[in-house]
Amino acid sequence: MNRVYQRARRLACTLILLAFLGGCATSPQTRLLLDNPPDIPPRVELTEVPFFPQQEYHCGPASLASIISYRGTPVEPDQIVKLIYVPELKGSLQVEVVAAARQFELLPVRLDGTLESLLREIAAGNPIFVLQNLGLDLVPVWHYEVVVGYDFDERIMIMRSGTKPRVYRSFALFEKTWQRADHWALVIVPPDSMPPTADANAYLDAVVGLEQVGRIDTAFKGYDTALGRWPENLLAHIGRGNSAYAKG
Repeated sequence: MNRVYQRARRLACTLILLAFLGGCATSPQTRLLLDNPPDIPPRVELTEVPFFPQQEYHCGPASLASIISYRGTPVEPDQIVKLIYVPELKGSLQVEVVAAARQFELLPVRLDGTLESLLREIAAGNPIFVLQNLGLDLVPVWHYEVVVGYDFDERIMIMRSGTKPRVYRSFALFEKTWQRADHWALVIVPPDSMPPTADANAYLDAVVGLEQVGRIDTAFKGYDTALGRWPENLLAHIGRGNSAYAKG
């Protein structure tokens, strides 16, 4: 997205000014993290996550291809373009990203919107597919990235982004640009894997979505995984029974 970065550069001075004016008051999650660091390693980088330099407007396909390949199914961004890119919008919609992940038998689980959960997932080996607004609320510059690491000492996030395999952004700035995208992020996992920060509703929403599009075997595994963590969950029991019946 060359034009994305051109627009982002034009807004850079404004963002810097906002950072100075807002300070920690506009980055409450960052302040909380630094005051009370979670019990995770101080630095993690998932170096094995593949990188695909994006073509213009193709940040979504490049980012999703990165995570799908990391999960064991080699795929190129051009294959993902056909699934999620909307030429009229010059971009990709979140709903299409979710649908495409399901086609590869993966569970796209929505994060709860906290920096702590995002960092805990990274520490557990899960790269995060994240939407950022690199512009302003009135002049948005939407951009998908893959968060692959963090460093508490440097107070930075590490991302696969655009044409660069490693982009650094401060916790505070990341929080601001993520907030402007409504804290939208996915942890995309195989159906036999449970994201450590997932709650029952978010995880089961992802499993139900798989079942609704006919990915019955994958959904069955997802319900099994859910019951391993929430053995009394009624929806997981019902879903497992329904998917077992559908399997025959």
